[in-house]
Amino acid sequence: MIRVVLPPHLRTLAQVKGEVTLDVPGRVTRDAVLDALEARYPMLRGTIRDHVTERRRPFLRFFACERDLTHDPPALMRYMLLIYLDEKALSEAERQSCYRESTQLAHDLAVGGQYVAASPLEPTARATSVRVRQGKRIVTDGPFAETKEQLGGYFLIDANDLDEAIAVAERIPMARRGTIEVRPVVELADLPED
Repeated sequence: MIRVVLPPHLRTLAQVKGEVTLDVPGRVTRDAVLDALEARYPMLRGTIRDHVTERRRPFLRFFACERDLTHDPPALMRYMLLIYLDEKALSEAERQSCYRESTQLAHDLAVGGQYVAASPLEPTARATSVRVRQGKRIVTDGPFAETKEQLGGYFLIDANDLDEAIAVAERIPMARRGTIEVRPVVELADLPED
C-alpha cells in the first residue's frame, strides 16, 4: 500500500481530501506509482506527466521516505534482443570467437547495470516443437518453421529507451553476420520476482 499526498489543485480535480492510498502491483517505482494513480483517478491523466512523452511535468515534485525523488532517472525498460543467424554459416572457430565476444559484452553490460541474462541456443536440429490442437498435444522434432535465419540466442537487458537498446544490439557480435531483433518486454505484475 502506497500513500500519496496530492497538491491541492490535483486533490480538487480528483475529488479527494487528504492523502490517497494505492495498491501498486510489482516493483514500486515512481512510474508504477503514477500508473496506479492515473488508473484510479483517470481525470489526473496528463496533469502529472505528459500523456504523450510520459515526461514529468516540471512543477511537480516526488518524495518517498522524506527523500526527494524528483530528479531520479525514470525506471529502466527491459528489452529482449533476439539473435537470428544462419546457424550453418559459422565455423566452430567463429562460433567460439562469438561466444567469447558475447561473454565480454555481457560483463561490460553488467558493469553498467544493464545485464539481465544472455545465452546462445543449441542448433535447431536439437529443437522440439510442441503444439496443442483440440486438446491434443503434438510434439515434433525440429524448429517451428524452416527459415533462412534461425533464433540462435538472446540478450535480456535493461535500458532507458529503445535507442539505448539498439545501441547495445549493434554491439552483439552476430549483428555483423545476422539480425538482432529488439523487442520491449511486457512486465506482468503477478510473475515471480527475478
